[in-house]
Amino acid sequence: MPTPRSVSRVRGARETNIPGALAWMVASALLWPPPVEAIGPGDRRFSSSRVGISIEAPAGWTFSQHTGYTDTLVLLLHPDGSRISVTVGPTAALSSAALYEQNRPGFATQGLVASPLGAGVRGTFAVDLSARGRPDQLRQLYLTRDVPQGRQAIVFTLVSRTGAFASRVAALDFVVTRMTLDEPLPPSGPARAGAGSSGAGGRPGR
Repeated sequence: MPTPRSVSRVRGARETNIPGALAWMVASALLWPPPVEAIGPGDRRFSSSRVGISIEAPAGWTFSQHTGYTDTLVLLLHPDGSRISVTVGPTAALSSAALYEQNRPGFATQGLVASPLGAGVRGTFAVDLSARGRPDQLRQLYLTRDVPQGRQAIVFTLVSRTGAFASRVAALDFVVTRMTLDEPLPPSGPARAGAGSSGAGGRPGR
């Protein structure tokens, strides 16, 4: 059995105010067509030493780096059109629930109806989102943690057709449960040895 390869994405990114931008990105996710370019099916892990995160793809899913948004690190794509985005940026929110609350007012302006679910896997805060007249459903998992630069927000967004939604939630939980967290690289620091590895030994998020 071939050894899974790691994918490294090393690219500078601007500091984005996630509370101000995230709701817009979530609304846009409802309109995204599935990207046509994806990383090869043999690539089972995506790593970013810049933000200190490594993601594993569930069986049947592939990665795409053509996200269209600076703070969206990667998309995971399923052949049925379902997708999971991983968005990372700085935040002042002190908890996962507080991060959701900062974004909640923007959902109504985008025509999204939010149904908070409460505690999700690995200390996340889970919420379901829907839009009238759309065949898609969304689930978001919010996570915050301390990093040397301050606080970091990580938001996972699953978009799936209503008929496949329940079966795709398990893939979302898999991604979050198997995620490895490490310290991000300093903003202007040199590349750390081993960048692009799976990040084994990383500490869990808070």
